[in-house]
Amino acid sequence: MGFMVTVIGWLASAIILFSLIGIEVRRHRQAQGQAFLYTENFFAGIISASLYFLIALLLSIYMVSVKVSPLGPKDRRKVECTAIVLRASTLGILLLGGAAVYSTIEGWSLMDALYFTDYTLLTIGIGNITPKTHLGRSLLFPYATLGIISLAFFITAVASFTDQMRDLKLKWKIEETRSPIDNADTSGNTVDGLPTAGVDGSQIASVSRVKSEEILRARNVRAAFYRRRRWAELGFFLAAWFVLWLVSAAIFCQSEKEDRWTYFVALYFTYTSLTTIGYGDYFPTSNFGKVYFIFWSLLAIPILTNLVKAIGSVFHIWLVFCSSWIWRHVLRRGRSRQHHNHEHAYRSLHTPGLTATKKAPETETRGF
Repeated sequence: MGFMVTVIGWLASAIILFSLIGIEVRRHRQAQGQAFLYTENFFAGIISASLYFLIALLLSIYMVSVKVSPLGPKDRRKVECTAIVLRASTLGILLLGGAAVYSTIEGWSLMDALYFTDYTLLTIGIGNITPKTHLGRSLLFPYATLGIISLAFFITAVASFTDQMRDLKLKWKIEETRSPIDNADTSGNTVDGLPTAGVDGSQIASVSRVKSEEILRARNVRAAFYRRRRWAELGFFLAAWFVLWLVSAAIFCQSEKEDRWTYFVALYFTYTSLTTIGYGDYFPTSNFGKVYFIFWSLLAIPILTNLVKAIGSVFHIWLVFCSSWIWRHVLRRGRSRQHHNHEHAYRSLHTPGLTATKKAPETETRGF
């Protein structure tokens, strides 16, 4: 019931916001002799209403999947992940609250202030909008510190959520491979699954063999799962990062036509922003470009976090493989060859007939 009320609320919010935007657009189009200009608030409303509808759709899919999937209460808590929701809400409150404060202090519009707080807390630091007052610069110290800490908590929650989903899928894979004999209840008169009374030795050996096969099968499934999952995650997040980079560059190239941005300049800007380098030599000036940058940069956080984690995991496996290969084919072979030479030298010194010169036997010198 709670999910149903939430879905209805998000869907109603999307419909109401789209309706209000449509009314405003129609009203301005009916005005004669006035230039028609889309503001930052207009684009923010369009993107927000679209996100409301997307959230309602995803919650509906999850609500239906709960009815047909074998999710227990513990697994549902992992999937719903209230920790990541609370940390994302905290980060959003800091972004909007800081925007409201700086909008009042610096005299900026709310969207310009949100644009400033976004690239400040994400440590991109474009720098085309900066505080000019002494109060605004003084508040930057505690605000940026608190915001970056909140961002770190959110990134940690994203990484933890990814690990929990991976472990949950591995658990389902292992349960699928278990045979009916493994799932049978053998708790009566047993200790750790092994019968202790009323059975002979052959039955104990049979149960032990089944348990050993189950453990071996689970290990094989786990090894194969992590091997496939590691490369699948790397490919997925790498493709998502390239799409986020290349497609967003095309969007910024179109939105910044008045500043004569080429596609290469847009690629340069999106790359320096995605990697949080933020030189500040190029920045969006159009209303749509600023608003799109806010949502685009926030979307890049989970993708970039998981991509860095996947690259680190694959690079670690590659280093382990290279070091083991060097040990097997270079160092160990050299040590075995050296050991063989030492052994041959030892045998040549202590085995008769292998030395080039033999020591003459001592004779008695009596009578001389």
